[in-house]
Amino acid sequence: MQREKPFVYIDTNFSLGERLMLKLAFNTFDFEIVGISTVSSAMDAKVAAENIVGMSEIEDLYLSVCQGENVNLKGQEILLKEKNEKIFANVKDYVEDENAIKNLYDLAKDCGRLDIITTSPLTNIAKALREYDDLEDYISHIFILGASFSAGDVTSDAEYNFFTDPIAADEIFNRGIDIFLLPIDLSKSVVLNDAMLDQLKDSDQVTKTILDDYRKSPEELRDLGPALLLYLVLTPEAFIFEEDGLSVNTKEQRGKVYRTNKRKKVYIANRVNENSFFEFIKATL
Repeated sequence: MQREKPFVYIDTNFSLGERLMLKLAFNTFDFEIVGISTVSSAMDAKVAAENIVGMSEIEDLYLSVCQGENVNLKGQEILLKEKNEKIFANVKDYVEDENAIKNLYDLAKDCGRLDIITTSPLTNIAKALREYDDLEDYISHIFILGASFSAGDVTSDAEYNFFTDPIAADEIFNRGIDIFLLPIDLSKSVVLNDAMLDQLKDSDQVTKTILDDYRKSPEELRDLGPALLLYLVLTPEAFIFEEDGLSVNTKEQRGKVYRTNKRKKVYIANRVNENSFFEFIKATL
């Protein structure tokens, strides 16, 4: 008997690492992508959504893509990490007119249960959970890229996604949903060196564009975090996890993550088989 493919919703932006993750997700047959939303981070949410529509158009995919939030739950404008850039132009298809929060809820309710992959600030997901009391019932797992348990990348304590919207992150950790967390302590330790990059093939237009940008980037800027999160979704057995309850500081030490025994435990990835991860990238591209 064939196992039914899980439904997956992706909440993201369009950094180089997120482009690679989306390409890998488009190429896999292990789940069905039911929708994509964007939140400002690398680019603003509008430009990121338009790029994703353009990329999926080249791939001959029709996907529901919605523009999400440009401000965090406190109403503060999200500061961009990069500049707005049109990388893949959309010609035939367009970003959905529907609000991203409502779109997520409608898709989750239609699917019955879905998994969420999120690689940017958690604003869209937290806002949807606030707005729809029963949304939590339709979410099986949330796979999150973010947080730091050692040195942050924005402050000494905080990682960008959690610093940008600490209220959203803290609210999600206080839910009853099963959460898998990939912190930057692990994601930034996995490096795409020149020898590995040379083994990847420009198999199509989208892949060539992405890999050309990796080739132009210094090794320390070749972000693999979003792709590693996708690998965690597909192959959790390649990771070693610890379990702990987590809370996020929303005030003076904004974005800092604390361990607590007062909350449902989160699965925190702290080791991965790097060789099998790289083989996954080669095989999927």
